[in-house]
Amino acid sequence: ANQPNSLWKAYLLGCLGRFCFAVISGCLFFAYYVPEYYNSALLYSMAYNISYIGPEAVITLVFISLPQVKKALNHVYSMTRA
Repeated sequence: ANQPNSLWKAYLLGCLGRFCFAVISGCLFFAYYVPEYYNSALLYSMAYNISYIGPEAVITLVFISLPQVKKALNHVYSMTRA
């Protein structure tokens, strides 16, 4: 059995949800710390959160695309279908 191709989609959806809630949290709880040169807590929160969630998502997608990792994930997936 092969690992479903939806792994990338599910991971990206999870990252998008995490990003959205991190931005909301930044606007609600950390707006006081926004530098004055930013006009908006929303823009600052979006920039701050994409600066670490974006690279983390790219690194993870590269990692789960490695042949050895794909093979291991396929093995685990096939064990759940037995």
